[in-house]
Amino acid sequence: MKNHLINKIKFLKVTLITTLCLFSAQLFAQVPRDLPSDTGPLTINSTFDIILYIIFPVIVLIFFVVYLLKKKNKNQ
Repeated sequence: MKNHLINKIKFLKVTLITTLCLFSAQLFAQVPRDLPSDTGPLTINSTFDIILYIIFPVIVLIFFVVYLLKKKNKNQ
């Protein structure tokens, strides 16, 4: 009786995992139809684009490096 129950639980686990894998593959396979597709490179035409795509990431990177150096010095 106990062995039968263990086999039933294993079967349910395998069935559930298989079902979830099949449904998740179908969900990821859906393609959005009404979204515009951008095929060209990024064009930086305005000052805002330069600030957003170049200066801001550099500032964030500098602050991150300074934070890591301060944290390293504090631990020593």
